[in-house]
Amino acid sequence: MRMRWKVSARARHPGGVTGNGADGVAWARRELEAEEAARRAAEAVLARQDERGAWRGVNDGGPMFLAATVVLLSRLGELDATTRAEAEQSLRSAQLLDGGLAPWPCAEQSNAEASVFLLAALRVLGASERDAAMQAARRRLGELGGARAAGPLGLTIGVLGDVVPARALPRLPPDIALAPGHDWAVARLFGVNALLPTHVLPFLWSVLRHGGLARPRTDRVAARLRDYLLVRQNPSGGIAGVPIFTLLGMLCLRAAGMSMDADPIQRGLAYVRRVIRRDVRGGLMVEPFTSEYWDTAHMVRALASMGEVRFARAAARGAAWLMDGQSSEASPEDWQTAPAGAPSSGGWSWQVGNESNPDIDTTAEVLSALGVYAGTSDAARRETSEAIGRGRAWLLAMQNSDGGWAAFSWGKPRPPRGALYLRSRGLVHRARSWLAENGDPSTADIVGRVLEGVARTDPPAPAWELALERATSFLAYHQETSGAWWGRWAINYAAGTAYVVSGLALAGIDAAHPCVRAGADWLLSRQNADGGWGEDQASYADPRAAGCGPSTVALTGLVAAALARARRASREDRYRSRLGAAQARAQAFLLARQRPDGWFEDSRCFSTMFPLRAYWLNDTYPTFFALEALLDGGRQCGGGST
Repeated sequence: MRMRWKVSARARHPGGVTGNGADGVAWARRELEAEEAARRAAEAVLARQDERGAWRGVNDGGPMFLAATVVLLSRLGELDATTRAEAEQSLRSAQLLDGGLAPWPCAEQSNAEASVFLLAALRVLGASERDAAMQAARRRLGELGGARAAGPLGLTIGVLGDVVPARALPRLPPDIALAPGHDWAVARLFGVNALLPTHVLPFLWSVLRHGGLARPRTDRVAARLRDYLLVRQNPSGGIAGVPIFTLLGMLCLRAAGMSMDADPIQRGLAYVRRVIRRDVRGGLMVEPFTSEYWDTAHMVRALASMGEVRFARAAARGAAWLMDGQSSEASPEDWQTAPAGAPSSGGWSWQVGNESNPDIDTTAEVLSALGVYAGTSDAARRETSEAIGRGRAWLLAMQNSDGGWAAFSWGKPRPPRGALYLRSRGLVHRARSWLAENGDPSTADIVGRVLEGVARTDPPAPAWELALERATSFLAYHQETSGAWWGRWAINYAAGTAYVVSGLALAGIDAAHPCVRAGADWLLSRQNADGGWGEDQASYADPRAAGCGPSTVALTGLVAAALARARRASREDRYRSRLGAAQARAQAFLLARQRPDGWFEDSRCFSTMFPLRAYWLNDTYPTFFALEALLDGGRQCGGGST
C-alpha cells in the first residue's frame, strides 16, 4: 500500500497549482524522492521502537553532567572503581584546549561553572594540584573570574570536591524556611527548577560550613527538608526526573541523619545509575534527564501520518503506552500552584517514573500525537477519547491570566515584553526578567505547542475559542518588531517562531493574520543559502544573531513544517508559491543529509536547558523533524482539526 500523500500524475507545485512539462516533471521527481526518503526514515523509526511500544532517545548535555555526578557520588561513597577509571578517562579526553570543560555538546569554549565541575571531579578522582589537567583547569577558572563566577551550583560542587573553600559559599540561613509565609511566597515566585535549589542548597551550605557531612543536622530545619524531599521523590527514586537534583537530595538526606542503607537513598542511587551510559565515542556520559514520553509522542505523530497499516500498528502501540503513562496523581502544590477548579491530574511528564511532575509542554506534545493517531480510524478515536479529554481539560485549566502557558506551572510572575535573559536592558527590565527567569513564565514557544496539541484533538467550542483568543493576544504582545518570537526551550528565535506559526496555523488562524504573516516572513528571511535554517546560542545574548548560524537538520525540519502549515492556511496563491519555494529548498537540504539507514543526525544543539548556561542534543529529534517536514511538504497532516 502506497502512502496517501504520494504525488499524482500531474505534479503538485508547493503553491498548490499543477503543471506539466519540465517544471512539472521536476516537481514530481522531487515529491517522489521525498516520499522514498520519508519511507526510509519511517522504517528507521520503526526499528527503534522497544518492546513496550515506546521510543527513548539519548539526551546529551555534555561532559559537565558526568563531572558533577562523579563529585556527588564520591561524596556519598558510591563511586566504584570501574566507574572511577572510565570517568577519569572520559573527562580528561573532554578537557578543552583552553583548560576548561565544554558546558554543552560541541561548545568551543569552557565557562566557569563547567571548569569548576572539572576541577572538582579531577580532585575526587585523585589528581593532585601538580597534575597538568588540574593546573590548566585552575588557570582557566581564574581567567573566567574565579569560583564565584561559577554560580551557586558551581560553588557547591567546588566545595564538595575540595577545590573551593567552604567560606566561599553564600550565607543564606536555612532556618528562613521555618519563617511564616516562606512556603507560600517561594511557591508563587519560583518554578520547580528554582524551587528545589531554594530548599536544598541553603541547608547543604550550612552543613558544609559547619563540619561537613560527618556532622549531620537533626534539628527542625533538617526534619522539614527531609519530609519535603521524601514527598517529592518519585517511585523511580528520582526527584523531579533530574539526576543532579536527585543526588543533591540524597546528600541532604544524609546530612539530615538518614542512613545510606535507607530505602529512599538506595532508590535514588539506583535511579542515577540508570542514566550513566556510554556515548558514541565509547566514553562515559550522564544524561541530564530522560524523555521517553516526549520522544514517543514525536514518533507516534510521525508514524500515524504515514498512511500504511504497519506504521499505524506501531503508532497504536506507542499511543497505548502513552495513555498508560498519563498522570493520575496530584503534583506537589508548590510545584504547580494550580488555579482553583483545575483538575488535579491528567498531564504527562517528560520521563517514566516522574508522574508527580507532569508538565504542560509534554502534555501538549502527547495530545498532538494522540490527536493525529485518533484521526486514523474510528476505533483509534474511541480508544483515545478519555485520555485526550482528561489531558485537554488539565492543559486548558493551566492557561495563565496573561493568556499564555508556562512549562510546568500556573500563576508565576509575568514576563516583560520580549526576550528574557538579555543583560543589556535597563535595571527595571532586568529585575522583572530575573523574577520571570527563576519562576516559570508563559513563553511563546510553549504557547505555540499547546495550540498545536489542543487543535489536533478537535477541541469543543466555546471554551477553546476563548482560550485561543487569549493566547493570540499573548503572542501578539510578545512578538518582536522583526516578526519573530524568542524560544525559551529551543535555540532560539527561529525555533520559537516556527512553533508559534505552526500552532496558529493548525488552530485555524489564517496566514493573512498579522502575527502569522510577520512570523512566516521573518522565517523566510533567515533561510540559508543551502536551503536550511540554523541558529547559534549567541542569539540569547545578542538578538542581532537571531536566526543566524550553520544549518541543522532538526531546525530546518521544524521550520519547513511550520511553513507548510502556513501555506495550507493561506488563501493567496502568490504567497503560497513563495512559501512552497522555501519548502522545496529545505526539502533538498534534508534529502542530501539522510544517512543510508534512513536516520538523520545533527552535531549542534537544538534544545535549551538554561539560556546562556546549558543546551543539549536529543538523537531522535533530527529524524522526527526531518520526517515530519517531508510528510508535511506534500499533503495535509492527518488527525484532529488539521
